[in-house]
Amino acid sequence: MSIVESCVPSTSSSSWTLTLYVAVLLALPTLVYVVGYLIPQIYMCVRPIPDLKKKYNAEWALVTGSGSGIGRALAFTLAGQGLNVILVSLDDDMLKQTAKDLQTAFPKLQFRALGVSFTPGIDYMKKIREATKDLDVPIIFNNAGFMVTGFLGTYCLLFCGIVRSLLFP
Repeated sequence: MSIVESCVPSTSSSSWTLTLYVAVLLALPTLVYVVGYLIPQIYMCVRPIPDLKKKYNAEWALVTGSGSGIGRALAFTLAGQGLNVILVSLDDDMLKQTAKDLQTAFPKLQFRALGVSFTPGIDYMKKIREATKDLDVPIIFNNAGFMVTGFLGTYCLLFCGIVRSLLFP
C-alpha cells in the first residue's frame, strides 16, 4: 500500500463528492463576502478623483474643521483642484497656520480663514453668512465635530439615583 492510499480513507466516490459539495457550500458565503468586499475596494483605488471645480462650475469651496486633520487635507485637495477655499475652524494657531501653508503652496488662489466656535447655543452660522455674503459657494464640506463631555459622570449618576428611588422607596 502506498503512502497516498494510506492517507485517503477507503470510501466510495459518492461520499467524497458529497463532502466536496458540503465544503463548497460552507465556503461559498465567505467567498461571496470576500469578493463583495474586494471589488469596491479595488474600484476606490483605481477610480479617478472627481474634479469638483469642473463638475459644479465652482470657484469657491467651504471646509469646516479645516484647522487640522481631515479638514486640512480636504482644503489642500480642493486647492489642488484650483478652488479658492474658505477655512472654517476654531480661531486658533492651527487655523492660521493652515491658511498660511495653503497660501504658500497655492499663491494664485484665495483663502479666507474664519474662526468660529461650534459650541451648541452659539450662532456660528451668522458669522459664516457674513464672511461669505459676497461669494457663491456651491461646495461645502461639513467636517467639524465636537465632543460633549461629562455625560457619564452626570447623567448616569442621575439615572442610577432615579432607578434606586423607584426600586427602594
